[in-house]
Amino acid sequence: MGYKKTTQQKNFWALSCFYLIIGLAISALSSQYANFFASIHINTTLIGTIGSTFAIACLIGNVGGGFLFSKIGVRNAMFLAFILQLVTVILLIASIFIPSIKVISAFAWAVHYGFNVYSYMSAPAVMMQTLFGMKDTSQILGVFSIFFAVGFALGNIVFGFFVDTFGFTVAWISILCYVLIGFSGLLFFITDIQKHKFADETA
Repeated sequence: MGYKKTTQQKNFWALSCFYLIIGLAISALSSQYANFFASIHINTTLIGTIGSTFAIACLIGNVGGGFLFSKIGVRNAMFLAFILQLVTVILLIASIFIPSIKVISAFAWAVHYGFNVYSYMSAPAVMMQTLFGMKDTSQILGVFSIFFAVGFALGNIVFGFFVDTFGFTVAWISILCYVLIGFSGLLFFITDIQKHKFADETA
């Protein structure tokens, strides 16, 4: 489709804005887990093991993500990412209200969120190529990635404010809202863009 025509599409900008919201959630989920687990009294050794589990799951998630995009398509792969990310946040909230499952929840978080890593590592490039075609992909991806970068940069600041002001429970509920809003919008516009078949346009 090309850079000029893509950036003239309102759907492209809407998709980018919803991915910014997802970036807010991903920032907190990726960076704040150690502080949170320490706050609910999981010992440092276990936190380190949880982090290692997360890293291994990320390796599997990166490889598996490419397989998912090839086999079930962009929309279905991102819908699965939506479910995985919902589960991760619910697990963190559950560990606050049910302390007896906090360690199990933490390891389950590491696995689910690690498997979900493709949603922000490989997904942007795959989405831009699939939805808008190969022409000028690097330029289109560059603009799209700025939105995620802004969301990711702001995410820790916003999350930190919520933690300091209201505590971790409210902070994770806010992340749950970002996931629900961000992915709902993203999936809607992926479907709408695919209907228009922008990727098939050559001029």
